[in-house]
Amino acid sequence: MKAAQAKPYAEVADELKKEVAEQQAVDSFYELQNKLETVAFEYPDSLDDAAQETGQKVHTTDFISQQDAPEILKSSAVMQALQSPEVLEDGLNSEVIEIAPEHVIVVRIEDSRPQTVLPYEEVADQVKQQLSDIEGRNKANELADKLVTALESGDESVLTENNLAFGEVESIDRSSPFASTVYAMPRPTADQPHFGKSMDNLGNIAVIELSKVTDDIDPQFNTQIEGQLKRAQSEQELMALITALRKTIDIEYYALETAQ
Repeated sequence: MKAAQAKPYAEVADELKKEVAEQQAVDSFYELQNKLETVAFEYPDSLDDAAQETGQKVHTTDFISQQDAPEILKSSAVMQALQSPEVLEDGLNSEVIEIAPEHVIVVRIEDSRPQTVLPYEEVADQVKQQLSDIEGRNKANELADKLVTALESGDESVLTENNLAFGEVESIDRSSPFASTVYAMPRPTADQPHFGKSMDNLGNIAVIELSKVTDDIDPQFNTQIEGQLKRAQSEQELMALITALRKTIDIEYYALETAQ
């Protein structure tokens, strides 16, 4: 058995800074989530106040059914909320719903109408469009899978063959709709990016190239964290010293009695 030894600060500084930065990002997310939950409850007849408080946008749709709802609304939790009496009948905001790790939404129904079977002549164009959308989505999924497989093996010719190219480089953080995909991808190396398939908030299929992971830490924050870690290390070393001294040195305590 060998006693555990504390590593020098220089060896673990980068890792500790990254962990602290990630924890602060998570804390910020849950702080915003609490604000969203509070304001959506206090102002239940609109999402505008909640959006303003959290710095987000309100997204709206036309009349939809469970079958043709946008991808972001198709989860069982969202559908259950949309069918609840408070949301469907009273028009109130739903509770905060988690649709992915650290991705939450609040939904409400502005207007609703009973589901009816319409004459084909009235919905022919819509049916054709929906069938076309489904076919296009299936083809996009198949192509995205093909692209990811080829690109992971180093074959970029598949892009040219399909007249495709990657767009501008973007930074992705935990608020991005692609976050759950990107954070699950292997960390890239200098000469080996990684590729994955994801979907944006509108249901569009996207192929992502993860070429670099950076720890974007503000210099002032960096200095602050460095000082906190050094103080914590000093306190830890002091406690270790006190513990060792107590085990090796006899200490006598004297109790002082106050005069009556």
